[in-house]
Amino acid sequence: MFIDVNKIGPEGVDVDTNLDLPELEGPSGEPLQVRSNTLVAKVVKSSKGAEIKGRLDAVVQVVCSRCLEGMEETVQAGFSLLAVPETAEGEAAEVVDDPEEEGYRESLLTVTDGRLDLAAVAQEQIYLNLSRKPICSRECRGLCTGCGVNRNNAECSCDQEEIDPRLAPLLKFRKN
Repeated sequence: MFIDVNKIGPEGVDVDTNLDLPELEGPSGEPLQVRSNTLVAKVVKSSKGAEIKGRLDAVVQVVCSRCLEGMEETVQAGFSLLAVPETAEGEAAEVVDDPEEEGYRESLLTVTDGRLDLAAVAQEQIYLNLSRKPICSRECRGLCTGCGVNRNNAECSCDQEEIDPRLAPLLKFRKN
């Protein structure tokens, strides 16, 4: 969904929509499927571009980093962005932001041809707010490093003795 920033009136534009987002890519290249999402925002024209304030609620299918089982993670993100027009060089127009100034914005969003892509805003917020290492539960025991069995579902028969790698060369004396 696109909003033409040049056609925003003085009252602004209210957005309350479910977006059709493509499959995303996780930090290890794994596919992340967005199960559901709702974007609620207010877009208001400003002297520097367009101000976007809103909230994204989404459910994303991810993989547990311990046991590699699929799970759903809820993303709830509030955001405040300033959409600025793109220059001829393909960069954001220069905006002097002073933290002392009222209406200061840390996050800039470049708008090409005056078209604000709400799907790109939603994707960015999902990426920024997903866990880097999602875990299905605090009790998740993960995979066995020896045989690879999911220790949440079954016990493994591997030798569980942990050996300090610094002392490993001394094991040959222990065996004699």
